[in-house]
Amino acid sequence: MVRDLVPSTPSDTLLELAFWAGVVSILLTLLMALSIMVLRYRLRRAERREAYFLAVWRPALLEVLAGGSVRALPTLARVDQMSFLKYWTYLQESLRGSASQTLNQVGFALKVPQFAQQWLASGRRSERLLAILALGHLRDKSAWDALFAQAVSDDSLVSLQAARALLQIDPVRGVQHLMPLLIKRHDWDINRLAVMLAASRSELEGLLSRKITRVDPANMGRLMRLAEALKLNLPAEVLAYLVDGARPVDILVAGLRLVNNAELLPQVRGFAKHTHWTIRVQAVKCLGRIGEPTDVPLLAEALQDREWWVRYRAAQALAGLPFVTADEMAALRQNSPDRYAQDILGQVFAERVGA
Repeated sequence: MVRDLVPSTPSDTLLELAFWAGVVSILLTLLMALSIMVLRYRLRRAERREAYFLAVWRPALLEVLAGGSVRALPTLARVDQMSFLKYWTYLQESLRGSASQTLNQVGFALKVPQFAQQWLASGRRSERLLAILALGHLRDKSAWDALFAQAVSDDSLVSLQAARALLQIDPVRGVQHLMPLLIKRHDWDINRLAVMLAASRSELEGLLSRKITRVDPANMGRLMRLAEALKLNLPAEVLAYLVDGARPVDILVAGLRLVNNAELLPQVRGFAKHTHWTIRVQAVKCLGRIGEPTDVPLLAEALQDREWWVRYRAAQALAGLPFVTADEMAALRQNSPDRYAQDILGQVFAERVGA
């Protein structure tokens, strides 16, 4: 009774708090250990299921690819749909020709378009990506609207893969619908786009020829880099518009990279003496592609430019012209009064011999 009447001290309160803190720590540790055990169990179970799936389906699919009947395939369980689509898309990305068509027959037989479109509408990101890959390989036109909705999404990877799928389904229609996105989506890598658009090259040439002169100057450079990556042959009148002297430096540089028509030689020659050195670099490179014998003195003069890159590209251009012989190059080096011109010609000579 007397003990109950004794007031608690601050040290007693601290001891009680420490006790309960220890209890909570132990419980949290046990809970974490239990969570780890559950996760490891699920992972091992998934790995066993994946191994079982591959043991059954790998030989079955390879048998079909070797000429077997699609009807002989086992039933695809719902739990194995993700594993199937992973392996099926892996085969699609690895194989070409008739093997891809056979895999498409398998996909339609197992109703891949149905569950792929369900994932596309409401699945997790990984499921949507797999669904996009599958629908692209299947050339499933019924998925066009759903794929286009993914192509305009903010997710860079999802949108780019959806654009690829649209181009696989219909290259011509795909380019027509995706052109505004090709212009605006700066998060889409130019080199990946060039690979995706290879099958739509002729259609893209026509579209760019009609649209590039009406594009916002802020996006024109991107389209020109895409045209360069695809090695598009744009009409002379379009190129003349792009390399007009009033254009910004970046547009002129990109335009000179595209010029492959001798009709524009007068403009290109003028740029060889431009005040901006990056434009002079592209001008001498262009002369190396389309130049005539009368351009040799202009390139020889560029060997004395104050910028190393201009001298280097001019020497490469001279060395690559079919009507300039090795003896003429050697004489040009020997007779040049400029030490920098002699040095750069010697470097290009050495590179050609090493190659």
